[in-house]
Amino acid sequence: METITIPKKEYELLKEAHALLHDAEFIRKLNRLAELLLAEKWGIVMPEETSDLAEASIDNITEWKTERSVWDDL
Repeated sequence: METITIPKKEYELLKEAHALLHDAEFIRKLNRLAELLLAEKWGIVMPEETSDLAEASIDNITEWKTERSVWDDL
């Protein structure tokens, strides 16, 4: 096992961040706050229902499929 050395203050901050990220209730509240702020500031509403979203792939974007040109070899 490899060992690293970090300042104690940084270690304490990492422990606190770890504890917060494992607090599911805190994460739910933080997500809700983000949703409220987005809706208030920019009118962006994050719906709960996302079944209409389809997975996409860059390979399936037809606009990017073009013939090769001399610039491709530069």
